[in-house]
Amino acid sequence: MWKRLKDLVDASIVVTPDETRLAVRLLAEKARVIAEGAGAVTV
Repeated sequence: MWKRLKDLVDASIVVTPDETRLAVRLLAEKARVIAEGAGAVTV
């Protein structure tokens, strides 16, 4: 999949599992949204 996307992506970042967990919690507590990890990391 990366072969197809690499020409379309300008940059990427790496997040830790703890950062993902915090993002999920933040969405749940502040926005009342239940998101899975991949959806929460945009926060």
